[in-house]
Parts: sequence; structure tokens; C-alpha cells
Amino acid sequence: MNEYTKRFDLFGINCAQVLLSGHDLLNETCSSNIKNTFDFFFQNNIVAIVNENDVVATEELRKNGVFTDNDSLASLIATQIRADLLVILTKTNGLIGRDGVVLSEFNSISQLLVMGSKSSGGRGGIDSKIKAIINASSKGCDVFVSGKGSFCGFSSGLAKGTMTRKNSFLDKGGSIKIP
Repeated sequence: MNEYTKRFDLFGINCAQVLLSGHDLLNETCSSNIKNTFDFFFQNNIVAIVNENDVVATEELRKNGVFTDNDSLASLIATQIRADLLVILTKTNGLIGRDGVVLSEFNSISQLLVMGSKSSGGRGGIDSKIKAIINASSKGCDVFVSGKGSFCGFSSGLAKGTMTRKNSFLDKGGSIKIP
């Protein structure tokens, strides 16, 4: 968190750490408080750094499987607070297409080069990211996947990465389609 604070300070931006567990998302009062907290952050130009609260979530994950990685958590939070955009940062500069090049847009599983790999430092991986992207986009949230150093310039359209537009994975009846 100290690294986030130092980097955001360079731009005069405040940030705050938010630790959540699956229980927080299932409890109506907690869920409402989460939405209110994020509304406060947005109104006061505070960037939320959200992470799973491993201290209290370990047993819960084994029993309930509510979420198992930060990609899933990010997707759940983004849809809960009705975010317009979810940004997923990863080691690559976006999702890698069949031709080995980063996709500028993602709207079909068949576009991807690799499936089934896990990240070396966590529980996520490409499968986790795809599930998070499909969940968020099917609930009305655009998703941008970018890498370390590639996200700079996002607000001016210069970031490198992969965009998935909201509803990209919905058919005309509103059901999720996975081609």
C-alpha cells in the first residue's frame, strides 16, 4: 500500500486501501456500506485499492468459494458499485490473441492464445481474468486489461491494453454467450 501511496502522491491523488471478504459482499448491510464508501471515494477523488482480506477470508474461501482471487473480487465490486469501467492490471500488456499480439478488443474466447494458466504469484491467471471480464461486461461494465507501465496515458487514449465493451458477451435475449 505504501508503494501505491507514493506513486499516487506524485500526481496529488489520494488513495485508500479497502480490504474485503466474501462475507462482506453477501451481507446486505455491509454491501450497502461498501457502495456508500465507494460513492464517498468518488465524490472526493480518492482511488480505492481493493484487495481480498486474507486474514478473515481464508476459512470462508474453503467453505463457500465466494471468490478466490482479486480478478473475481474486482469484478464483483465493479458490478456492485455500478462502475462504468473496470481496469485489470496484469504482467502482459493485455490479453494475447491467437497471433501472439495483444488484442485491442476482446469479445470472443476463440480470440485468445492461451487458456488454463495460473499466475506465478497468486491464485488468478487467464481463466480468472476471463471470468471476471465476462461477469463485469455482462452486467454493464467496460473492462480494460493492461500491463505494468502500459496503463499510463489511459485518460488521453494512449494506454496499451485490451478493451471489452459492456454486454459484449450477451446475446439478444440478455443471456451470456461464450462462443
